Amino acid sequence: MGNVEKKGEVKKNGKQFLFSTVFVLAGLVAISSIYIFSTGKYRLFLKPHPSMLPMSGKGQAITPAHKESKAIRDDDLEYILQKYTVDFYMGRTRFNGNPSLLESIKVTAVEIPPSIKLIAGLEKEKGYYERITSVNSLGNNLSEKEVSALLSFLHKKLSDDNLALLEFDAVKNDAVMALMRQTVPPEELAPHLIAMYHDRTLDNTWRNYCIQFMGQWYDSVHVPGQQDLFRKSLDEALSDDDAIPAAALIAMSNLVGRPGFSKERISAAAYRLSTDPKTGGAVKTASIQICAKFRNREAIPVAREIVKSSSDVPLKLSAVAALGTFGDPADRELINSLASSGDIRMRTAAKAALKKIKM
Repeated sequence: MGNVEKKGEVKKNGKQFLFSTVFVLAGLVAISSIYIFSTGKYRLFLKPHPSMLPMSGKGQAITPAHKESKAIRDDDLEYILQKYTVDFYMGRTRFNGNPSLLESIKVTAVEIPPSIKLIAGLEKEKGYYERITSVNSLGNNLSEKEVSALLSFLHKKLSDDNLALLEFDAVKNDAVMALMRQTVPPEELAPHLIAMYHDRTLDNTWRNYCIQFMGQWYDSVHVPGQQDLFRKSLDEALSDDDAIPAAALIAMSNLVGRPGFSKERISAAAYRLSTDPKTGGAVKTASIQICAKFRNREAIPVAREIVKSSSDVPLKLSAVAALGTFGDPADRELINSLASSGDIRMRTAAKAALKKIKM
């Protein structure tokens, strides 16, 4: 039979079991479960996983040992990620296979008021129409609890919800719009946007939205250092995946005139992307548009080549419009060949461009 050798330690069948550890973990899990279901509060783990942290050039997570003397320090961004990157929990706990995280992760509880539960997908009714209607019915003077609950919901992952990607992100999009129209603008929206953009466990569509929101919210950020982090995030987004660089270019082009946002710098970035063979169609489409907006004539040969050879209709439309904006009279012949296109979009764009190009 079992032979007790030390307090809290039992030897049985040649193996040792640490009952004290088991009881502590079991107690914590039990208390957490009771608390969640009795209070309606949902756990938010505030310390990000290593994959969410900014990476050094050697592929290592940036820690205080990686600090450098910069205008925008890496530890500023790390602080934002540590404080505002959250995992959203719907009545369940996840320890990533490592119960010791219970001791190392800072845990807090955010109360989800009734007005936010439907929006967050925490009611029996989980349909898109009901949720989008609910978020758009929110007023302009939300309580502190409602604001905190909405901010927490924004970090929810697609895999934890029942909606399709575009429906899910549409609800989150309108939640941000509700926060932006508050009579008292929520200061914490800015760091949450920064944290969500850097959280690669979130879907790229939502990370793209966060970049767009940074452009819209930039002038409403008054906390020292956070505008710098917006600028740094927008710069990083120029090298990101999918269509995120396009969102960054458009956001930056709308911020021209603010410190760090010169049209020359943004136009040069757009030109680099338009000539990079790794650039996708959506990003190249935006790049050509930005070059045209800032009259970057270096992009004219790029636009001509796209009109001649591209089969990507949105990209070709962008190039036609660009030549209409800053092309030469010699480009009329090239564009005129599209004025009788069977595609009404191409035909319309070509005719509009021809009217703009001076003879």
